[in-house]
Amino acid sequence: MANWPKYTLALAGMAVGGGLLGPLSAQDAPRLNRVIEQIERDEAALTGQHWQFIDMEHGPYLLDRLQDRLTDLKPDGAARPDRTPLVRIPMEGGEPVRFAVKQVLDMG
Repeated sequence: MANWPKYTLALAGMAVGGGLLGPLSAQDAPRLNRVIEQIERDEAALTGQHWQFIDMEHGPYLLDRLQDRLTDLKPDGAARPDRTPLVRIPMEGGEPVRFAVKQVLDMG
């Protein structure tokens, strides 16, 4: 029983620490990817509201147009785009795709 005050103090410290850290972790910065943010909330990620599909497979593979579309999704001075871009690159299953993926990722 001599150790009882030590255990009580330790438990009280954990309870207070947990109470303080819980709200802090819930206030983390928003994610860059709004789709992941919605999924973490157990909510649907809706096209046009949370993400934007950019199809580069059924048209010319023009990186300058892709850059323009990505720029349009991000307001001036914003840390993240209004909608998360999902880009389909024009590659078939047997073709080497690494260079195209790297180009698109480098654009943002």
